[in-house]
Amino acid sequence: MKAFIRVLVIGVIVLLIFVSWNYWEKPINFQEECIEFRLGSDDYNKINVSIKGVVRKSLLRKDTVRINMIIGNKDIPDFDEHKNVFPLNFSGKVAIDNKPVFKNVNYMEQDLIKFDNYYMIRISYQYYRGKILNEVFGVLYFDKKFSKMFITVDDKDNESGYSWTGKDGKVIVSELDIEGALQFISGLTEWNLN
Repeated sequence: MKAFIRVLVIGVIVLLIFVSWNYWEKPINFQEECIEFRLGSDDYNKINVSIKGVVRKSLLRKDTVRINMIIGNKDIPDFDEHKNVFPLNFSGKVAIDNKPVFKNVNYMEQDLIKFDNYYMIRISYQYYRGKILNEVFGVLYFDKKFSKMFITVDDKDNESGYSWTGKDGKVIVSELDIEGALQFISGLTEWNLN
């Protein structure tokens, strides 16, 4: 009987370690008409946003997301331009005689950063075109239900690379007007955008 209990306890421990180490997935399927505008402006454009993928959760490892996005008419990742996209935290041999030797992915993978009221996902990825290059778009913020979102769109700056400012930065928000968009952003993140 003691041997049976010992085997049972060891089996439960092994099962817990296995479950804790592995990921389980929660789908993301966000499609909505949003507005795009610069902070401080009264003008906005309507833009369609589609985000499809999965949140990969684990008890022992960082949570990640694997997503594909369409913002207006821009695909992220853009596989027409960037055919060799790296997986998250890639390490290893990249190319031999300028030919890729790594297994590229068909999604953008990033860490899921958790805050009290929202999730944050960096919209960027690395790809190979003769050398390792970065594609940067901005930062995606989701509410905890993945039902509403906003994106801070980075501006390319020759001096520092990419930047965004809470003064006049561009945002894309799943709201229908600027007032509602600013209230949503401030309510979610507690940023003061006045």
